[in-house]
Amino acid sequence: MVSIEKNKIKGRQREAKYKIRFTNTAIDNFKVKDQLDKGKFIKVRFKDQRGIYLYWSPKTLTKKFYLRLKFNGRDYDLDLGTYLKGTYGCDEVLSKLSDIYKKYKEKGKWKSNPKEEILTKSELMDSQKLTIRQVIEKLCEYNFPRKDVEGRLASTTARQHSLFLLGHNKRINHLDFLDDINGMCAIQFRKDRLNREGKIVWDSRGVKSWKELWAQYPSGRGINKKGWNNPSNELSLYDNKISTAIIDDLTPGVVERYLEEKNRTYGYKKNILNALQCLWGFAQNNLRCFGDKRPLDPTSNIKLKRPIANKFVGSKHNHTVLDNDQIERLLDIIEEEKPNKPFNTLLIELYLNADIRIEEGKKLLKSDFKSDHILLRKEIQKNRSKGIKVKDKIIPITPFIQTIVDDLNQYYKNFPQYNFVPWAFPSSRINLTKLSEPGYAQSIACRVKDVSETFVIIREKLGVDCSLKTLRKTYITQTVEAERDLGKTTEEAIKTVSDSTHPENPQTIKTHYYKPTVKNQIKRAKQLSKVIQIKRDS
Repeated sequence: MVSIEKNKIKGRQREAKYKIRFTNTAIDNFKVKDQLDKGKFIKVRFKDQRGIYLYWSPKTLTKKFYLRLKFNGRDYDLDLGTYLKGTYGCDEVLSKLSDIYKKYKEKGKWKSNPKEEILTKSELMDSQKLTIRQVIEKLCEYNFPRKDVEGRLASTTARQHSLFLLGHNKRINHLDFLDDINGMCAIQFRKDRLNREGKIVWDSRGVKSWKELWAQYPSGRGINKKGWNNPSNELSLYDNKISTAIIDDLTPGVVERYLEEKNRTYGYKKNILNALQCLWGFAQNNLRCFGDKRPLDPTSNIKLKRPIANKFVGSKHNHTVLDNDQIERLLDIIEEEKPNKPFNTLLIELYLNADIRIEEGKKLLKSDFKSDHILLRKEIQKNRSKGIKVKDKIIPITPFIQTIVDDLNQYYKNFPQYNFVPWAFPSSRINLTKLSEPGYAQSIACRVKDVSETFVIIREKLGVDCSLKTLRKTYITQTVEAERDLGKTTEEAIKTVSDSTHPENPQTIKTHYYKPTVKNQIKRAKQLSKVIQIKRDS
């Protein structure tokens, strides 16, 4: 080693220049006999590498490589990394320098300043190379954005998708899928749950962030074994080895094999496919994963075979509607149950008399009830999650609906605590001590979450095997029948009703909602027979 120069420079930097060979051995053996003040460093030049220097700190004992370059008349020192014996040395520096030259030099001259990070054309066109697992993580962290428009999915849809993508694992137990004031998904982390004695009955294990969740439950850990919470012994996509693949490499063939790898029902496979479509749409439209060479959506042309017989338990109610006598009996039962569960029963009554879906009704606000109509905000409508362009819908307040509104206002007066709650159908389980806390009254905890228990009581008294969806089918069937009474044909009546309930898709009503009872069909046949007989006699 030869000392070639020693200079003093103003300020804290004392520069002592030395020259050594550009080898890892020479760097390991480099020592300095001179006394240096604390905080100073030594600059070492290499004999056989022009422009590359080694900066050595006697205090921290670190050795860093730098490249001295000139760009636009100014000198710059470019950090090439810290020397680590056996890990990062001369060969690694030369490899890194080669990449820098390819990116920033042209014909031996610097075309741009390598100190300023730029993206090359190839990098701009390149994919992000995210794995399916990484995209699932980001989808959850973003609270399930909608595919084609601003906003997020409803919490029920987001939770269903996450069950296939992320669930069948203990990690999903740490998440609460809630709706904000606009009916959009807002995922929260669950806290420890205590019993009355103050003992922990559910341990959150300190999970308070996504980073902690992914760390505690990586792929393959915490999988629910076959049992009540996983009767089909399913494995989520996040825990499946397929999730290690780059999402760009997902093809229709891979998707089809994944769907068919287990003996699944048609409905289950359809739900998985919907979740995969949500994942792909998020990767393309929100993350912009695929660069310029975007692959085709591998979920778009997947065909699922429909079964001959529907195995879904609820399918037995597909053709069930209530006749006039049953509707009258149902309303009498609702009046009997109203004092016990006022807001639940009033909401059930509203389903029977208005074009409002089950989830939409729960999210209605007091401010949505106007003097002559109910405003069904586009944010809470089901069709928005299907990519259909929706707008606010007007539900006219008929004389019968007005009685529901009057009952609501009366119950608000009877229970003054509900004055602080913006929801039209507040929960009976509101924590009164929390009402003063900011944001609690507006949270999902203060609105009706589920009316199924109340409906089961009503259904048992009614003595008709039906479901909550039967009420909507009954309403639509009655509305179509009313249009027919005005002289319209069945097709014309269905088209008129569909303009409000299912815009641009009257076939949905014809297939799934218009279910005239046998009694009404016989009545219609007799009326038609009378008309034909009159024409024949004349």
